[in-house]
Amino acid sequence: MAASAQQLTMKEFFTSRFQTIEDFFSTQKFPTSDWKNIISWDYWTESGLPSSSAYTAVSLAGVVLCIALILFWRAHLKRAHKTAPVYEFEIQQLSSIVTFVVIMSLSYWFFRAQQVAFASSRLVLLATGLTVVVWLAVVIVHLKRNTPKMRTSYLEKERFFRYLPKKRK
Repeated sequence: MAASAQQLTMKEFFTSRFQTIEDFFSTQKFPTSDWKNIISWDYWTESGLPSSSAYTAVSLAGVVLCIALILFWRAHLKRAHKTAPVYEFEIQQLSSIVTFVVIMSLSYWFFRAQQVAFASSRLVLLATGLTVVVWLAVVIVHLKRNTPKMRTSYLEKERFFRYLPKKRK
């Protein structure tokens, strides 16, 4: 009997907690009015942004996802680099991009928390995003144009030197 009373209490406990969480999420609204102004210059240069925003969690998740995808791509290139060591440029650039994104994200959130007007404007986010996109485009272009030639050349040299006789000692 005591066990069933305890189970009933636990059930009520979790039910009330889930109801509280559900009530909280029903009162939260994700503001979408900013999305209408995203193509205007005033949106990007607006000063006096509040230190906390509804977009903080979404932007944090976006940055973490971006870094995770770049690190996954880098790991894939490192595996390919073991068979044909021609991906050194791309691996170094992806490491630099991750470092850049981490530093810019941390500095942006710091300046946003301190309410420094220029360093916490959306213009910093736009500049950072455009820099990362252009940098990734350079890496992709190099990967598509130069790396296949270098890989072919490396594999031909390896095949050629594999069949040459080795010096005896």
